[in-house]
Amino acid sequence: MIMTHGVIKNIDVLQEDYIPEKIIGRKKEIESIAGSIRPLFYNKPMINLFLHGPTGTGKTSVIRYIIREVHKETSRIKGIYVNCWKDDTTYAVLLRIAEVLHPTMRLAKIKRSNAEILDLINFKKGNTKVFVVLDEVDKLKSDEILYMLSREGYGLIMISNYNIALDKLDRRVRSSLSYVDIEFKPYDFEDLYNILKERSKYAFYEDTFPTPFLKVAAKNANGDARVAISIIRNAALFAEQEGRNKVERDDLLKALKSVKGAKQQELEKELKGKTKQIYDIIKEVGEADAKEIAKKYKENFGEDIHERTLRYYLQELVEKGLIETKGEKRWKKYFSLI
Repeated sequence: MIMTHGVIKNIDVLQEDYIPEKIIGRKKEIESIAGSIRPLFYNKPMINLFLHGPTGTGKTSVIRYIIREVHKETSRIKGIYVNCWKDDTTYAVLLRIAEVLHPTMRLAKIKRSNAEILDLINFKKGNTKVFVVLDEVDKLKSDEILYMLSREGYGLIMISNYNIALDKLDRRVRSSLSYVDIEFKPYDFEDLYNILKERSKYAFYEDTFPTPFLKVAAKNANGDARVAISIIRNAALFAEQEGRNKVERDDLLKALKSVKGAKQQELEKELKGKTKQIYDIIKEVGEADAKEIAKKYKENFGEDIHERTLRYYLQELVEKGLIETKGEKRWKKYFSLI
């Protein structure tokens, strides 16, 4: 069978970095963030924010949507987005900010000190107000950049999947930030279904993706919009690979299976440093309490790990969905899901 047009009309709408024209299910969060930024319009400092919640809850999409809307409204306020997974050092973050504020300069070609770049990007010399978004802030190798930017008067919006991401910050840094928490909870079924309906209007040709399949994708995503969108994207791609103009049940079942496996692999691939070391220990021993894990950590790596530090990384793995717990307090044990 020869396809006349396939299923997918615009795959960009189904990509992770797509910013929708309309944000569904996050009105309260958008209003809170906008309210924190609003003082910048009156030449006053904004309220720093910490956005946290599981993956796929719209944190990045919402903030990039807000940056876009702010830029539409005024040229006097500049929102700069930095992904700390890619730019994880003080120098890299400063360079990213400088590249946005001074796009014509070849900054990467000339090695400069942190202090030189900080002086170069001093927005106080002009009329522009600047706020910096640090996505995946827990991936920063040092909290120096947070202290530096807050002391220089930059507005900061920090984002993480984990509500404990800032717990390990130096007390001096936490005091200088003075931030407000905004929690992003997993989407409910209705919101996810409406997100998929909205995306499908622009992504697929008419009558190529059955509406009931959107409901199945929403139900199987566990509140994660990224997973839900990946399911419908993969189902459409599977249908096109078979030369069909319409998604069928088998395409959907294959997509559900592929996305589940891909998410697990993606989560494991993201692990690094102590998080990965601790995860590997739990996979090796199968099940253990914190003391046993700490003992194994010292055996493997020749150094002690502080109890509070260990519990931070264990909580991170729990929130990622890579390990689970049973029991409570001193009887709590951790075990791998695979």
